[in-house]
Amino acid sequence: MQNTPNDWGFSTLGDVILDKPQYGLTARSSTKINNTVYIRISDITDEGQLKPENLHYVNLNSDEVGKYRLHENDFLIARSGSVGRVYLHHALEKPAVFASYLIRFRLDTQKVLPKFVFYWGLSPDFNREIEARKKIVAQPNINAKDYCKFRLPVPRLQTQRRIVSVLERASNLKKRREQSNQLTNKIIQSVFLKMFGDPANNPKGWEIVELGEVIHELRYGTSVKCTSMPNEGIPVLRIPNIVRGLIELDGLKFSKLSEPDLTRYGLKDGDLLFVRTNGNREYVGRCAVFHEKGGPYAFASYLIRARLQQKRLNPDFVAVLLSFSASRNQLFLRARTSAGQYNINTEGIRSIKIVVPPLSLQEKFVLVLSNYAKLRRRQQESESEINLLFQSLMHKAFRGELVS
Repeated sequence: MQNTPNDWGFSTLGDVILDKPQYGLTARSSTKINNTVYIRISDITDEGQLKPENLHYVNLNSDEVGKYRLHENDFLIARSGSVGRVYLHHALEKPAVFASYLIRFRLDTQKVLPKFVFYWGLSPDFNREIEARKKIVAQPNINAKDYCKFRLPVPRLQTQRRIVSVLERASNLKKRREQSNQLTNKIIQSVFLKMFGDPANNPKGWEIVELGEVIHELRYGTSVKCTSMPNEGIPVLRIPNIVRGLIELDGLKFSKLSEPDLTRYGLKDGDLLFVRTNGNREYVGRCAVFHEKGGPYAFASYLIRARLQQKRLNPDFVAVLLSFSASRNQLFLRARTSAGQYNINTEGIRSIKIVVPPLSLQEKFVLVLSNYAKLRRRQQESESEINLLFQSLMHKAFRGELVS
């Protein structure tokens, strides 16, 4: 364990909880609003936030609700699939219970602040414990007994409050950046709706085709091993490089590819890249257009490359079209689950139905879109800087370097 101030103690997670950990409820749920919210791993973001959209519900009697009902500051950890994803519960409008792949820990507030433990669950130290203890069967998993052995620093409550205060401010900065990004995306979608109408209704009466009819080629990416060393080959784009409809070049990986492989997996200007698999369903089907970056690039196996018939469809137009809820729902319906992962294949992408407005109107929209491109890039750079700051603070917080 790392060096920490002399007045800091260490405990296991099992030492700072009130009751035995509890596994969640196995139940049939749906998006139809019912008497109880049913919180699943997929409802929780990697940052430990509950997604307000597409929540699931169950109809339970009072005894079932009582046993699994979540209370303020209950700490949940995923035990399977997205192992180690954490969530600190706060009251909702309806009672909430938690699903079976989550484990509840009720924290002893005489020893730890719930927010302190929550941020510890987002920290690099916690993630290292996860990687060290994961058991690989059909999918990664860690049980309650193993989680109770995780060691965490436990400074005095006053120090915990100061650490939480700093991290809360940084977290709020991240949220404001995210809200600003969403506002820009809403502006782009508003322009789209003004020019084309709601794609779910096709008010202009344009031709509707399956995406496969206007795709020249679909291909899965390379599964060749990659490295972080730039001198080890050419950059290979992966899932983390597809960010909110843009190609993000931070954290690139590199690989040496033969000439035939580079021909097969190389990227050209206008290529549309889809995320094909992820533990979070909402990532599946996310797409972005690759534009020439001044050198050869390839793409990895968890992405799918689509080359469109550009005499009929502009790829930048299609990328925005596929961000609308009607298109996203088509993608979700085609996603299949396996070993805790959601997947969409080339046939699923081919079968998505889209409208085909006149190419001249598509290009007019893309011209408007380009005016927002610089703003989106600046926002993306700002977000990267904020995330780096937050990670730096998280690294220092649990080593006693954040507050004296």
